[in-house]
Parts: sequence; C-alpha cells; structure tokens
Amino acid sequence: MEWLEITKAIGELGILIVIAGLFLFFYYKDKNARDEEFKQLFNIILNKENHVLTEEEDLVAKQIDESILSHMRGIVDSLQPSKCFLVRYHNGGKDMNGLSFLKLSVSNEAGARGLAPVIQEYQNQFRSSIAGVCSAIDKDGHVFIPNVEDIKETDIGTYDLMTAKNTRSAYCYAITNTTGYVIGFLAITYRNDNKTQEDVKHIQEVLEVQAYQISTLLDVKKSK
Repeated sequence: MEWLEITKAIGELGILIVIAGLFLFFYYKDKNARDEEFKQLFNIILNKENHVLTEEEDLVAKQIDESILSHMRGIVDSLQPSKCFLVRYHNGGKDMNGLSFLKLSVSNEAGARGLAPVIQEYQNQFRSSIAGVCSAIDKDGHVFIPNVEDIKETDIGTYDLMTAKNTRSAYCYAITNTTGYVIGFLAITYRNDNKTQEDVKHIQEVLEVQAYQISTLLDVKKSK
C-alpha cells in the first residue's frame, strides 16, 4: 500500500512538472511578445521612432543642410565671429506625468580656422540650462550679450557656459516656422582672443536677414 501511494505521488508530481513546464514555456513566449509591444509603445512615447528617409528626401535634406552651412559661412566671413551656431529646439522624452522635456541641440556649426568643433558637446541639452537666452528669444525674437559680465547675476547658466568657453559676447536671433513660432535660434559668439570690433547694429542687420533665410529653408525641409 505504501509503495502504491509513493508511485501515485510520483506520477502526480510528474504531471505537475509537465504542467509547470508548459506554463513557463507559454508565459515566456507571451512575455517576449508583450515585451516587444511595450518596447514599441515606449519608443513611441519617447518620440524615438525615426522615419527612414527615402533617397529623394535624403537628397533634399543634404541640399538644404549645405545651403544652411553656406549661409553660416557667409556670416562668419561678414562678421568675423569665433563661432556661428544653428540651435534647434526639440523634445527629449517625457517625465512620469507625461510632460515633454524641453531640449535643444546644435545642428550646424561654422567658425574661424583653428578652432575645434564643439557641436558634439551641445546635443540634447535642457533649455533651462540657458533659460535667460531662451526666454528673451521667445519674448523679443533675439538676445544680444555684448559683454558676458552683464549677465553674471541674471543668467548664471549662460554666464557659466560662456566663460567656460572663453567667450566674451554672444548674439542670438530667433528661427521661426511659418506661423511665427520659435523653433530655435541662430547664434554667433566672440572669444576673448578675437580681435574683431563688434558693430552691434551691423550684427543685428546681418543676423535678421540670415535667420529669416534659414527659417525659410527649414520650412521647406519640413514640407518635403
């Protein structure tokens, strides 16, 4: 009787093992599918699904970027700054409440000979890091800082950034879409070792024209 009970128990245990194995198999099979669905959803939420450019779109994008760079080189030739940047606004994921992080990145750069590019340093930065600049551009369409010491007490983020790069002055002009909404800004900076005498009025005239032309180019890119 005892052996019969043991044999029966072993048989029941074997069935349980098989059932458990089948359960784990289907669980992990379904889990992989669920994980993939969650991954896709997560990427959508974080705006990380990238559109793959067609050959035509890629050609148009390259032509527009070349045109933008040509405008920026013209600014460097005309105003002799140390650097010229095109800064563009974008979202950078969301917080736990679903609110988008407001970020910016340098998408294009031109500058004086002998200066190392810094474009890689300024990717996916929080706009709050230069809050004073962004706020002034949103309000007035531009911000001019002819002397970095003027913002030491009012915009510490921008002040620290400029002094860290040995920059004495900066001039920024809004880039907008067709509705007038600010989508970034065009900026030039002068280092302390730059001997150029800055003519603020002339700088404003040049940046206003070039910012408008680059805004138009970016709008063409978007429509394509």
